[in-house]
Amino acid sequence: MNKCKIVCTFVSMLMVGVIFAPSFGNAELISPKGDWPMYGYDSRHVGYNKTVQNVPRTNFTIWKSPKLDGPFDNVQPIVYNGTIFIGTSAIGGTEKGAFYALYENNGTVKWKISDISIVLSSAVVHATSTEEYVIFGCKNSHVLAVHAKNGTLVWKFDTAGAGAKIDNHITYNSKKKNVYFTTMTYTAVTPNEGNYTLRCYALNAKTGQPDSEWMSRLGLPYWEFRYSYEDMIPGQHQSSTPAVDYDSGLIFLASAYAEKISGVWRKWGKLFAIDLSKGETKWVAELDALPNAGPVVGTDHVYVGTQNGTVYAFPKIDPTPTDGIMEDSNLYWLYQCRDWDMNPMPITNGMVLAKLTKPANREVLIFGAAGPASVANGRLYALDAHGTKDAADGYGFQPSVANGLSSDRNISAEILWFYQWDGDQNLQKCRGFEKGPCSAGGMVYVAGRSGKDDPQLFGFQLNGRYDKLDGPINMNPQGVDLMYDLIWYYQGTNKDDGKFGIPCIVNNKLIIGDSKGYVRAIGNAPPQPKFSVIPPNNAYKGEEVTFNANASKDPNGDKMWFNWSFGDSQSDSLFSIPLTKHIYLTVGTYLIILTVDDGEYKNSSKPYNLTVINRPKNKEPEVWETMWFWAILIVVIVVLVILILMLTRKKKGPTGYGGSYGGGQQGLGPGGGGPPYAYRPPGR
Repeated sequence: MNKCKIVCTFVSMLMVGVIFAPSFGNAELISPKGDWPMYGYDSRHVGYNKTVQNVPRTNFTIWKSPKLDGPFDNVQPIVYNGTIFIGTSAIGGTEKGAFYALYENNGTVKWKISDISIVLSSAVVHATSTEEYVIFGCKNSHVLAVHAKNGTLVWKFDTAGAGAKIDNHITYNSKKKNVYFTTMTYTAVTPNEGNYTLRCYALNAKTGQPDSEWMSRLGLPYWEFRYSYEDMIPGQHQSSTPAVDYDSGLIFLASAYAEKISGVWRKWGKLFAIDLSKGETKWVAELDALPNAGPVVGTDHVYVGTQNGTVYAFPKIDPTPTDGIMEDSNLYWLYQCRDWDMNPMPITNGMVLAKLTKPANREVLIFGAAGPASVANGRLYALDAHGTKDAADGYGFQPSVANGLSSDRNISAEILWFYQWDGDQNLQKCRGFEKGPCSAGGMVYVAGRSGKDDPQLFGFQLNGRYDKLDGPINMNPQGVDLMYDLIWYYQGTNKDDGKFGIPCIVNNKLIIGDSKGYVRAIGNAPPQPKFSVIPPNNAYKGEEVTFNANASKDPNGDKMWFNWSFGDSQSDSLFSIPLTKHIYLTVGTYLIILTVDDGEYKNSSKPYNLTVINRPKNKEPEVWETMWFWAILIVVIVVLVILILMLTRKKKGPTGYGGSYGGGQQGLGPGGGGPPYAYRPPGR
């Protein structure tokens, strides 16, 4: 290989690395094709698909699956290599579940696994050059790995714990090639009190065997935490889906916690940082309530939200460890969501950590909060993930010089924008933005419920907007002058639509399941190009060829533009009408491609081979053809001559008068023997 080739290869590799580099730190690359291979998109659960270029800006339903077994309102679909994977729970009110693979392009069933326990977790994809497995957990404490192509079983792992159901989502780290998940078991002590055991497992994704490093150091395949709790509904307390950050070498996990002090139960939560290799606790931080959203891992911090409406931002690595406890002084920032009456608004379900385009690369944390059902004043928040101080309203903070952290316990992150139902009579009030959100390509999507419990879907612009465009607004208690811009909205009904699950964004589509057993794709359906050629077979050099794209369709009814690639040296042509003509100047075979553009998406037709030939010359007639021609011509001439002679012949004179005109007949004239009354001179 010469030097030029080496340089070109290096530059190409560098460009590929830049194009597909992840947006946050050096986290693993999940998929360069815009897939969504696990809950929260990647092992840090940022909820932000960084590879998608175009995203849905309309609520048009591209397709809806046939009715499938069981509900899908507690899971997020995952998508890999053209296939959607999703599990169902409580089929017909039983303990039976199912797992489906659907075709991404139309929602039809590719394969199905039946006769399994209820599926409560979103799946993950483990893909290498030699295998593609889908891994998911069940309520009966089993974790299953199946072939992505046909659903056949690869391995099964049993946690063998009483009540150790897999009810959180599974996490996969492509660098460690491990899957991580949690179980919670409960042992009753009194009717209202019991002991809880939280475990976090690490399994090899290819074999299903426990991680060898954890086994060698712990002697067990799991990290464990035990606590007691006062609980009127045993076994219902929450732990989070693990978030894995390979850069810091940590797993983050949130859990409920309680402690009995002077005979009174104090209930709150904890956030754990676990060593990725050793399976040991690195640090733990206290939360003010049951963790309800997160953890989500960013460039430098980890974020988690609680049922008390508080969102925390902790540094990933404790700068001042004190027996492994993350003290309040180590907190980076916190924010508590409150309604207009200053009541806490619980954080609901999930978070997104995305990057704004203006200002560039500014990280924003997006999450939903719920209000009372009677008021239905749910909100969607966007906080500056970096905690930048807003000098205008006095909230936020300036980090100290010592360690980059604030020691002020009353610090608050800055709101970039929020959205709340604003009295538009075309929209129903939203009780809470409960499922999601997810983000891609400058947009964010979230599912919720109205005050009537009808399912709702929202699509927003990630950057928000200044309300100066629409005039001033009433200032909220935080003095925020930014509101969110609603792009599209879908209001379902309990009669026709099930409660929506957690959405994801793949290849320009929003994929979401519902509680009635349907999965649907929402967005701007790509146009469908189709055309015909006249003449259909061979065209002639130098003569017009007609191309007709009237058969093309746009499912959304959008205006279409037609871009023709004629296959010759002439430039392509773009037209607003479907009919065009083209002249080829040389003979040959030309590849014709029609690309239809609806202003957002482009779609190209299958190539059409058109052969252009010379028009054939008039050929010389054969000898027999010439003889027949002359024979017919002679006959025609003879017939014409006969007709002329017949028409010009003299007519015969009258008869019966004793003479003729020299023809021996009677008539006048000498020798004619004139008639009997002819005059004769006298004397003759």
